[in-house]
Amino acid sequence: MKNNLKKEILLIIIEALFDDSTRDIDDINCISFYHFLIDTLETEVLTLTSENDISLCYCMIDLLCNFDLIEEDFTFWNSENIKSYLKNFSGLYEQEYQDSIYKFRKIYTSIKDEFLLDFP
Repeated sequence: MKNNLKKEILLIIIEALFDDSTRDIDDINCISFYHFLIDTLETEVLTLTSENDISLCYCMIDLLCNFDLIEEDFTFWNSENIKSYLKNFSGLYEQEYQDSIYKFRKIYTSIKDEFLLDFP
């Protein structure tokens, strides 16, 4: 998969997962942010107490780390398919998923703010 396509899919995943349509993360800073996000989520998962949150966090990390290995065409990468993928992979029911993703969207906002404040 070419780098430009990876960046484009990564931005779609970020928007779908974290409901971030601000474009603060773009094709210029998305690779740096990607690494920062993964590192922060890997640390964050160690502090979680809810099994649902832990499961979803691991699934998000796995998706972010391996999306380029998923053999789907570009049209697969939309909010509904990403949500279905995470729900199926994590084994969460709709309400469990909604409760956990809500928490991660708050966490994501802090992660993004920290990144943007330190970004050169």
